[in-house]
Amino acid sequence: MNIIEKSLIGEIQDYYNSYLNLGDGYLIDLVLATRISIDTDEPLWICIQGPSSSGKTEVLRMLNKDPECHFLYDLTGVSLFSGSNGARGGYIPREVGEKGLLVFPDFTTVMSKAKHILESIMSQLRVTFDGDASRITGMDTNRIEPWSGNVGVLLAVT
Repeated sequence: MNIIEKSLIGEIQDYYNSYLNLGDGYLIDLVLATRISIDTDEPLWICIQGPSSSGKTEVLRMLNKDPECHFLYDLTGVSLFSGSNGARGGYIPREVGEKGLLVFPDFTTVMSKAKHILESIMSQLRVTFDGDASRITGMDTNRIEPWSGNVGVLLAVT
């Protein structure tokens, strides 16, 4: 009789279920699939919605030591891409580069921004999804900071 070993994913699920009541859902699977997807041409963008203290942030923390996962807790209208002198294109070109996963443990903070700031943030996220961006830099309108890459997004909201 062959003995089937438990998969690593099963061990991860057991670990989190040992102290969180995640039920029979697929939260662990979605988080891991989103992480794996950044190695493809079409990384996933996943939103996890749940009540406060339901374990969303705790599950996302499994990725916090992964160098390709970038945890962000707040954004401004020019955080992801910036033409300011010294910004070197903004967070995505400077820190994420061509491939990575943006992780927002509490995107509710971003969603509560003033309308004009939220519109700018959403515009930057659309550009990120498209995978191609450029910004005119500061006062020198002849200098453009281009970026292209594959970036996934994993966000949690209440």
